[in-house]
Amino acid sequence: MNLERELRRLYDLQEEHLSIFPEEDGKTRSVLVSDEKTGVKSIIRVSRLMDNSVEDFEAEAEFVHFLANNQAPTTDVIKSKAGNYVEVLQAEKEIGDLAVCRFSWAKGDNIADHGYHYVPGSSISDYWFQCGRAIGKIHALSKNYLPQHSRYDFFSRYKESYIDRLIPTDFKTSAESTKDKKSVITAQDIKRKMSVTLNSLRRLLKTPDNYGMVHMDFTDRNYAIDYSTGAITVSNFGNCCNFFYMYDLASIWTQGFGWTAWEIDPAKRKQFMNDYFNVILKGYRSETTLSEQDCDNLPVFIQALLMCRILNKFEAKKAEGERAVWEEEDYFPIRIFMEEAPYMGFFSTGDN
Repeated sequence: MNLERELRRLYDLQEEHLSIFPEEDGKTRSVLVSDEKTGVKSIIRVSRLMDNSVEDFEAEAEFVHFLANNQAPTTDVIKSKAGNYVEVLQAEKEIGDLAVCRFSWAKGDNIADHGYHYVPGSSISDYWFQCGRAIGKIHALSKNYLPQHSRYDFFSRYKESYIDRLIPTDFKTSAESTKDKKSVITAQDIKRKMSVTLNSLRRLLKTPDNYGMVHMDFTDRNYAIDYSTGAITVSNFGNCCNFFYMYDLASIWTQGFGWTAWEIDPAKRKQFMNDYFNVILKGYRSETTLSEQDCDNLPVFIQALLMCRILNKFEAKKAEGERAVWEEEDYFPIRIFMEEAPYMGFFSTGDN
């Protein structure tokens, strides 16, 4: 299959320039569409269906369009020539069917490209506030979202049977990756700990105010900053699902590490993270409500975040097949998850 030719056909692209990037994590590739006459850009995402259904992609696209149509700080979906948000291409047998979606361009830059500095004349606290406000606006709209296509629920996908199938029985970490340099962590160890985490999540009370559609990967690589205005535009909703809103806030919490990781005093690290997260929550609560009881569950969602990142790593290794190689750095989140140190051990005095 000639991918460029098929994409031009689906979206009636004539003179636009297409830059096709290598496949990411073994299942998704991005295509940058540039109109050199107008300067308008967009992104076409081409994904292997694998364990997802076409309805999963349609539900994602519907949610993204709903957000953009209601003035959320997000990209929007662009319909194909046939008027569809999602198109399906038949590729080679070893690849399988491909789901194709096109999204508007997120105007701006990644904050990492600016040395983690926000717009001139604004403090870094202003940036933190805007991050909280952006995800707060998305969650506020989610609370009133009535979809035609339903995105899956977290608990319908993340369960023991899925984990058991995904993590190979013979998997184990290297001795060097463990804290005492002697023991290893086995597949069964990981599966047992994940079951404990899932049961902790299952016991939490669900309400319309704390449970709905979440981004599930709200990190600084998935939003852009317009450095002329400070506006944030969120993109890449490929992992979105129905879950507790606190999960997205836990993701934002972990982003605070970079500003204080150099601090050797754990008490000062803790104070910084408390101040940082309070600014995030102030921005969040400027758009929607969040109870103190939900905030108190932050450690549970940090552990859930680690679990999902580990499972995503196993998914990527599975997609790579025989080419997959586990590096020492791949084992680090597994060790932190297994130790179950509060707040990922970031406030402890030991070796993290």
